[in-house]
Amino acid sequence: MIDVKLHPAIWRTSSRCTEGSNCVAVAASSQEVAVRDTKAQTTPELSFSINSWRCFVEAIAR
Repeated sequence: MIDVKLHPAIWRTSSRCTEGSNCVAVAASSQEVAVRDTKAQTTPELSFSINSWRCFVEAIAR
């Protein structure tokens, strides 16, 4: 994980995420992707390099 703050961050969630669901929000910059729990938005987010995030998404898409 890397520690680059995304300010101002534009957080997005899945269109399938509904109120009361267990969802995550994702924000991206040119250097990193940050992920946070939609129910606990004041807790620290997890930050990953673009390459690490790409590998993660490709792995779960299989």
